[in-house]
Amino acid sequence: MYGIIGALDEEVETLIAALEHKKEEKIGPYLMTSGVLEGKEVVICKSGVGKVAAGCCAVVMIDHYQVKAIINTGAAGGLVPGMKVGDTIFCTEAIQHDVDVTVFNYQLGQLPGRPGPVYKADPALIEKARAAAKKAGLQKPYEGLILSGDQFISSDEKIAFFKEKFPGCVAVEMEGAAIAQTAQDFNVPFLVIRAVSDCADNDGAISNDEFSKLASVKSAALVRALLTELD
Repeated sequence: MYGIIGALDEEVETLIAALEHKKEEKIGPYLMTSGVLEGKEVVICKSGVGKVAAGCCAVVMIDHYQVKAIINTGAAGGLVPGMKVGDTIFCTEAIQHDVDVTVFNYQLGQLPGRPGPVYKADPALIEKARAAAKKAGLQKPYEGLILSGDQFISSDEKIAFFKEKFPGCVAVEMEGAAIAQTAQDFNVPFLVIRAVSDCADNDGAISNDEFSKLASVKSAALVRALLTELD
């Protein structure tokens, strides 16, 4: 069984609607919906927004459903020049951009007690995501470092900061790196898949309101394509 997490209803609703043999189970605040999607057993959940909610949701999936891997889906702010609304992205790595204990000689994004700030996505899932997008005729996804933090980014100044401090960053959102940290702690493979809803700049909030649903649908399409490639 594979776990799929989105922060908002719109990020998971098309996937849940497509489930066969649907079953719902409430565990704490999380409504887990299991079933079959693209021939694979999955459990899907709206975690709620933010790192704590997403990390807790991942723990429930790992502990209660023993998921083989976790996929995070939804919208994100694009950080690459030329990105357009609806462009898809998957992470090779994830970092929590709002973690800062550098005063104690840790790297930016690194939590004390951890070897570094970076959580690396599963190489096999990355390869299968590439193959899935190509086979499904989807536009080639961007790939690279995804940043996560408990902030909605809508600032040209913040974008400049990210590009200086986190070279290779392609997108910013609010959950992926927390899911990555949780998955890593439990030795569960993970992949963050997103689609661009805005460019995280000074107009980001306006763009996100208008285009987040479109981005969520595009991200879900790549998730479904990936499932066809999984065992």
